[in-house]
Amino acid sequence: IETYYPLFSLQNDLYAKKENPYEKVIIKYPLHICEQGVGLVDSPGLNDPTCHDEITLAYLPTADAIIYCMNSQQAYTAFDSTEIEHLRALGYKSIIFVLTCFDVLENQDILTGSNVAEDARKHYTNILAPYTDLGKEGIFFVSSLNALIGKIKNNAEMLKSSHFPEMEKKLEHILFCERGSLKLIRTLYSVREINRNTNQYLADRIALYKTDRNLLASNLQTAQLNLNKAKQKASLISANFQKGIDEIIYSTQIKSNVFFKENILQNIEKWVNECEPANGISRLHFKKTGTEYAEICLKYLQTKIETVIGSWCQEELVPNHMLPKLQTLIEQQCTSLEIYENDLVSIRKNMLLTEESNASIQDYMLSSITNATSGEVLTDDSFSFGKILKSFIAPGATGVGAAFLGLPVMGGIILTIIAGIIGATNLEQSIKNELITKVKEKLTKQREEIVSKLTESIKSEMDKAGKIVEEKINEPINRYQKLLDDAKKECDTKGSSMTSQIERMSTMLTENESIARKIEDFEHDINIAL
Repeated sequence: IETYYPLFSLQNDLYAKKENPYEKVIIKYPLHICEQGVGLVDSPGLNDPTCHDEITLAYLPTADAIIYCMNSQQAYTAFDSTEIEHLRALGYKSIIFVLTCFDVLENQDILTGSNVAEDARKHYTNILAPYTDLGKEGIFFVSSLNALIGKIKNNAEMLKSSHFPEMEKKLEHILFCERGSLKLIRTLYSVREINRNTNQYLADRIALYKTDRNLLASNLQTAQLNLNKAKQKASLISANFQKGIDEIIYSTQIKSNVFFKENILQNIEKWVNECEPANGISRLHFKKTGTEYAEICLKYLQTKIETVIGSWCQEELVPNHMLPKLQTLIEQQCTSLEIYENDLVSIRKNMLLTEESNASIQDYMLSSITNATSGEVLTDDSFSFGKILKSFIAPGATGVGAAFLGLPVMGGIILTIIAGIIGATNLEQSIKNELITKVKEKLTKQREEIVSKLTESIKSEMDKAGKIVEEKINEPINRYQKLLDDAKKECDTKGSSMTSQIERMSTMLTENESIARKIEDFEHDINIAL
């Protein structure tokens, strides 16, 4: 269990930093769920102004699920609603809701004969279920104190009454069985693909050894010429694909610029005014309470901006703009890819090898987009364009918010606001008005820079797609070049040595086929159909 701490804490003087020598504390405890390979990360509270953004950027994008804790006596507050919406907009859909202090409501029922606990359970379950793709199975009502005492004193009854054991059991199922199985599926795809390629390579080597030496030798030069042509085509396809990616990035930047102007800048006033901090401003402690008030408004505004950007990326930018353009880009390469793959077929014929039965590169790339759009896990995760594109949403959106609206950056604005409203009649509204003016000025001046911040993360992910395409296109070329080089050597191989090589390769092929059967048995045992 990793517990993270702020790198500094706010003191009485605005933004005075007290250095913390510890980034995190790692707690080792014999928790059964952790024995199954699950790691728990206890981040700072989501309302922590000093390090929430850092943890969000660094850790949350890799999380399989988020455990969101609330007090069952005051759950799903306006703050919770905003934060849950924020998390979902950033792509975190597997939220596990844990409502603590449930024993207080149960004890109240015992004392008064009421049914508050069960009513609260039904009420919050109905509210929260739509906010997690785990549904009702992802909502738990527990007593942390009873669980702690029960474990310390080895009191089975108290531990059972805390509802912690059933929560831990379900957490184990959700995190290990459900989330873990998805990772396992992706790993199995990779392992099976390696197994298939190895099987094909070994079968090809054996076939080459068994081919008439003179007949093979007369075909190798033609095969090498065809391979050289295929290399040129592969290079051209990769270059055209990269050019298309650059055009998608450019069009995305233009689209992002328009979106930011129309959907962010136009709503700053509305979002600031709808923020209602719990505590107002005291004239007796004006600097402290005024600063806190401004910080809350600013943090709310940052969350709102990140939420809107995240939702737009998920619901509009990726599925309706970027993925269709990627699909069109691949389809535009259709003719070139077909010619290229025909060259690969010719190379195999030149080496007197049978045709491979694998799907075409174009079909493979198009299916990776289709499957990603539908949310299905039908291809190797490393080659899923949709997942690559969606992976920029959280760091992209929070990166914009953290870089341009984070409290340390905006500290000077807050100081200016506080100094400028002394003596104002309505301190709260005066702070909001000043905040609206200053933030709009800042964001207007830095709009291009802000959009570039978002498109930087888009470019990073798109470049990954380009690299994967290049690797996928060049993979058969590299394999055939190795086969050609081997074939050239085998033309000079003498009879006894050739027999030995065939026996060695046949043994390896048998072992590889045995591994393939074991993979199939494993898939069957864990009830995964690939």
